[in-house]
Amino acid sequence: LVQLLEKAERDRAINYAKRHNEPYIQEQILKTFGVEMHVPKGYVLAKQTSDFMWMRYEYPAASKGFMLYSRPYEGKASLSDIAVERARLKFAAEIPGPSEGSYMTTSYAFPPICRTVKIDGRIWVELRGFWDVENDFMGGPFVSYSTLDEASRRVLTLDCYIYSPKLDKRNFMRDVEHLVHLIEFPATDAKQ
Repeated sequence: LVQLLEKAERDRAINYAKRHNEPYIQEQILKTFGVEMHVPKGYVLAKQTSDFMWMRYEYPAASKGFMLYSRPYEGKASLSDIAVERARLKFAAEIPGPSEGSYMTTSYAFPPICRTVKIDGRIWVELRGFWDVENDFMGGPFVSYSTLDEASRRVLTLDCYIYSPKLDKRNFMRDVEHLVHLIEFPATDAKQ
């Protein structure tokens, strides 16, 4: 019963995002990564490079956001726990903290958990844990999903985070976890 309710909630969020999305961000994701992604209304594009995009959604007492980044696929080791964690450390540092010289990093107070999952017929490496800000005092939960994009021969990662020091994080996390269902790969890309 719980799974049915969670699926209904996820399907409702996906349908909403497909009807009410941010077309500019969707266009930039397609140009940068060659994949379609329906980004729900309210997100803003905060930073973009040739292999990295950061989108965020600000509330009065909370913040949620996600990064998309890609890196070359160099065999199965590119999707190992260590490779996924190293990539996260590198790209999370692109998100600045509130004070000069501060930036997002992965917290190892509770080591992240890595596992392989199948979502919508595609194999993803899920990394779940907590993030901190180097040289400042902020943190919260994150979840990232990495997969091989056959068309570009690159590893694509969707990395989502929550900052909500005073509010419950469960519903915010569910919102960002649903984002992985909004990514559509080119038809020529073989599902793994």
